[in-house]
Amino acid sequence: MVCPVPAGSNVTFEYHFWPDGTIAGGIDQGHKGPCAVYMKKVNDPTTDQAVGDGWFKIFEEDYDSSTNQWCTEKYINKYGHFTVTIPSDLAGGYYLVRPELLSLHEAHQYNYPQFYVGCAQVFLESSGSSVPKDTVSIPGYVDMSKPAMTYDIYTTPLKLPFPSFSPPTYTGSSKRRVEERDTQVQTIGAKPAECEFQNNNFCGHKLAAYHDQAGCFAVRSQIMILRLCDFRLTCIIGLCGLWSTNYSMLCQRWAYRP
Repeated sequence: MVCPVPAGSNVTFEYHFWPDGTIAGGIDQGHKGPCAVYMKKVNDPTTDQAVGDGWFKIFEEDYDSSTNQWCTEKYINKYGHFTVTIPSDLAGGYYLVRPELLSLHEAHQYNYPQFYVGCAQVFLESSGSSVPKDTVSIPGYVDMSKPAMTYDIYTTPLKLPFPSFSPPTYTGSSKRRVEERDTQVQTIGAKPAECEFQNNNFCGHKLAAYHDQAGCFAVRSQIMILRLCDFRLTCIIGLCGLWSTNYSMLCQRWAYRP
């Protein structure tokens, strides 16, 4: 599904130790570093490969001297919930949104900065007309020779400010071009008509009724098909797999009463 998002609203990403949530918690306490969020305007977010130019940054935070915390530490304390505001002046249409957490715990000693990224597909509901002019290519925007890539987070006191390694953050006053506005309606990745209920990017479907073992296995097959469709973007396949496996065992035991 492509999530509809009103311009100027908040979007929250949720980080876990493992994508399927089998281990409680958000981000490891030792993973300290800056955060950023990028966006890219696309024609079709369900088919776009995301690589190449067109990415612009809408959020960035590194070390906060007022709280003595790295950006990642703030979201560790919020159980991995990472919230940003979508600029209100952006032109409506389809976008990819890419959160990025950079952990520097092995950067200085091992030259091994660790990027943790995600991706959301959204339809921006907006009357704005701005399209950021200054964009970067992903992959390709990171220069591994820059000081930020080997920054020592264990130095006391820290060498601040944290050295920049990425493009400036887009604001309403940033350089931009204005495109001709027209009324845009979401036609790609909209909520399916057969969706019984929605939880974030997951759509609950009504399963077919059955009264015998063959019907039980048919429903189990339907679950697996929906798993491939609905969980393609939600990263909780492990939970769905566990449920469908248990369902199959019930069918095998003839415990198929609906």
